[in-house]
Amino acid sequence: MATITYQYNQIEAALVAAFNISDGERPAFKGRLRHLRKRGVPDLPATGRGGISTYSERDLIELVWAVEMEAMGVSPGKIPTIIENSRSDLPATFGIMSARSSRGGDWWFVVVPNSIVGDWNKAGFAAEKDLDGVMRDMRTKWGRVSAGNISARLQAAFEAIAGTQPAKRGP
Repeated sequence: MATITYQYNQIEAALVAAFNISDGERPAFKGRLRHLRKRGVPDLPATGRGGISTYSERDLIELVWAVEMEAMGVSPGKIPTIIENSRSDLPATFGIMSARSSRGGDWWFVVVPNSIVGDWNKAGFAAEKDLDGVMRDMRTKWGRVSAGNISARLQAAFEAIAGTQPAKRGP
């Protein structure tokens, strides 16, 4: 089975649609995305000057997650570290969340001081618990936490990217 890849213009267009970025806000938003890329979100191989990077669905998920964390007030300087430290958990975490989403549940991420809890079992929380119970347990353990529902953003991004075409190159 072939992996679907996207070009930057498709990723940017999907993010602009998912986050309702106006034309006036677009230059600043592009700058935020450039800053994330320079800091390793998503983790793309170096292509050299003029090279074309390709992006995967996982890369799009990372960018949606990063922009949403920024919108929730997580320091932009900490976001790359949070994502890098959680990368090994992303396939399993998003796989679990995706399965729940197909049964009508939502995709969530939970921010705790200085970390993201990606592996519920390691953190001592049952994945089967409802979000309120998990949040209550986390507040008891860490004092304060934030949760973000990224279902709508991911759905909007994937719907938008489905309607894009790669940029034309050459004459």
